Amino acid sequence: MLLQRKFWKVWESRCCRFALCMALMLTAGGCRINEDLSVCDRLDIAYRVQIVTTITTTIHSELNNTIAEQRVGALLQEAFDSIFRDYAQDLDMLFYQKNGFLYQHEQTMMNATNRTFQLKVPADDYDHVAVANVENEPTLQLTDDTDPATFAIHQQQSNIVESHSTGIYTARKEILKDQPDEDGEYRVSLYLVNAAVAVVIDTQGFSVDSVDMWVQGMATDFAVMDSVYSFQQAEQQTHARRLVNDTELLCNYVVCMPSQIPSARATNRAGELVEDNRQMLSDEVLWNVDLRIQMANGTVATTRLGMYRALLPGYLMVVKLHLNADGTVSLPVTAGASVAIDWQSIQYPDVPLGSLNNR
Repeated sequence: MLLQRKFWKVWESRCCRFALCMALMLTAGGCRINEDLSVCDRLDIAYRVQIVTTITTTIHSELNNTIAEQRVGALLQEAFDSIFRDYAQDLDMLFYQKNGFLYQHEQTMMNATNRTFQLKVPADDYDHVAVANVENEPTLQLTDDTDPATFAIHQQQSNIVESHSTGIYTARKEILKDQPDEDGEYRVSLYLVNAAVAVVIDTQGFSVDSVDMWVQGMATDFAVMDSVYSFQQAEQQTHARRLVNDTELLCNYVVCMPSQIPSARATNRAGELVEDNRQMLSDEVLWNVDLRIQMANGTVATTRLGMYRALLPGYLMVVKLHLNADGTVSLPVTAGASVAIDWQSIQYPDVPLGSLNNR
């Protein structure tokens, strides 16, 4: 009799779990994009990619002094136009209920700067996040989506990763039941997550065989819901791409995660507290640019530039340098604050560099 009662309890428990799973499957599976089912409320969600203008502005302001600079600037603009395209391709849309339960994770193609999707979901309040363009970026992946607090864009764990091949966009928005923004739509803006660095070297007439470049100290994870970067691999280097290698100017660039920012109570050079600390010089090196230059005579020099100004998401930093006869580099007299490198930050250590396979 005891065995029989135990059997019925197990059977009853399994039946309940099965019924619950079926109910969840029917509910979740029945409310999808652009389907018209009366059991669900319709959400019209209009996504818009926030067009990045800061990169073009930086190129025009920083690389416009000479014809050689203008030529490099045009090539750099062409390269970035193919990376920071002002539209989203693949789009991940996640809807979390207020108790943290992931109700729905939709993957679709947007292929536009602006697009409205009709999503069928039960009437409720949601915390919504979206990620665009990760699918075809080999160095990045999305983490487990079960917990909204830990859902993140994660860079592959490797000592050296390649420069990103596309701009990554994310959004977050609280969607409140029956409280759309305008015209019955919930409007969601997608913002750029990664950043870029370009190093332009004036050869000063010296003959160069090759230049390789890495950046080090960038973020490795981006928690989408909290919009927070984390730095799990401090020594990870991102390998730059070679743009120009001629007798007058050399240029390498890298698209990567942003750097750390100065402390919240950053001060300017006069010791005054600054409210927007992101653009101020830090008291410590925030990230590094590593250069390996091989001269035509076979001399090889490695240089580490310690950067005191943060590299922010959605921004390009252009660093101009002069080449010395021994393959090391120095700052132009007029560079100063524009490149945000203290003279003392330039060192010549034995920098651990990786593969020299450049493109």
